[in-house]
Amino acid sequence: MKSLQQTLDQKAHTQLREPSLQRVKAAFDQLQIPVDPQKTIVVAGTNGKGSTCNFLRALLQAKGKSVFMHTSPHLKRLNERFNLNGREAPDELLEKAFDQLQIRVSLEPLSHFEILTLMAGIIAFELKTFDYVILEVGLGGLYDATNVFPHSTSVITPLGMDHLAFLGPTINDVARNKLGIVRENQNVIYQPFPADALPALLESKAQHPENNWIEVLDWSYATDQGPRFFVDYKGCHLELSQPGHRAAQNAATALATFESLGFEIGPESKKALKETLWVARFTPYLFPGMKPKVFLSGDHNPQGLESLKEILQHFHWRQLHLIVAIGAGKSFEEQFSSLQPLPNTHWHLTQGSFKATPVDSLSKDDLSPFTLVDQDPNKILDQLARHLSEEDMVVLTGSLYMFDKLL
Repeated sequence: MKSLQQTLDQKAHTQLREPSLQRVKAAFDQLQIPVDPQKTIVVAGTNGKGSTCNFLRALLQAKGKSVFMHTSPHLKRLNERFNLNGREAPDELLEKAFDQLQIRVSLEPLSHFEILTLMAGIIAFELKTFDYVILEVGLGGLYDATNVFPHSTSVITPLGMDHLAFLGPTINDVARNKLGIVRENQNVIYQPFPADALPALLESKAQHPENNWIEVLDWSYATDQGPRFFVDYKGCHLELSQPGHRAAQNAATALATFESLGFEIGPESKKALKETLWVARFTPYLFPGMKPKVFLSGDHNPQGLESLKEILQHFHWRQLHLIVAIGAGKSFEEQFSSLQPLPNTHWHLTQGSFKATPVDSLSKDDLSPFTLVDQDPNKILDQLARHLSEEDMVVLTGSLYMFDKLL
């Protein structure tokens, strides 16, 4: 893994280039990966891509199908991005894929993400055999490396205003970029578009009238006093291990995609959804000596943090402690405005390992909302563990890149 990691470390610090598929498409064509479009599913969207992929993987596996899933980013280990039937790929398989890649093409013009995506293709279609391959788009869709793979199923999860410097400036621009994964003769499964993004959707439908366009509408969200969370989908009442309206929405998208592939929802499907977790999407975390419940939730954009607020409204606490990381180029007030009205809340500041605002770059005024400040979230948790009670609650949020220090 040393050679692979060195290459990726070098690529991570290269300057951003103009969006283009030309570089990765040239490498893909040279590799001649034997992709089967009928088994390939590409998932784009602003929020919920990873959860939707993971729900779909679980549903397919519950039917006895083998599934390869490629997602990003990873939280702790690079291997997490390469999921083989619910397990991360071993080092040896990644090394073999990387060796194959660098023997057959030049890595010089390729980005960090392009290298990893081509490695995913080599694993999924050459080194191993799977019934289905699920690829999560990294950014946008039109120019994303996953878009070089021929695929018969495109999925669009909920859209929002994120990465506008690359995809914007308007929500219609964002939608048009994400719809760039759509090809002819496909099933296209999508969550309803915002009104301002409908022109892009109508444009894509006009370009591809032969496609089977499936809007995910026939579902609803339910909770009980547990709290437990459910999605009601076409008459099926399905309990979810993941909380919130967003989990129900993502599960509904996965179920619609599952049906489009020719499967029926059965008892094994219900079991799969009830048992499937997606780490750091409001998942429990055990910290030594901590009495209250601790949750990791890597929400970073307005839609994600608004959905976190909805989840929190189903819980009760004496004091809520939010440990947050501020994204690069953002302010505390801008990023966390939706959570600031929550009652009995204490704010603490830590730092993500990537795309982060450094703690030591903030002024005294910038730091005034925070009780505890430390680059290491473990140190904040350690201090909180000394005096919090079981009636309190702790949530870490603001970035997925803060959890490598915890997991």
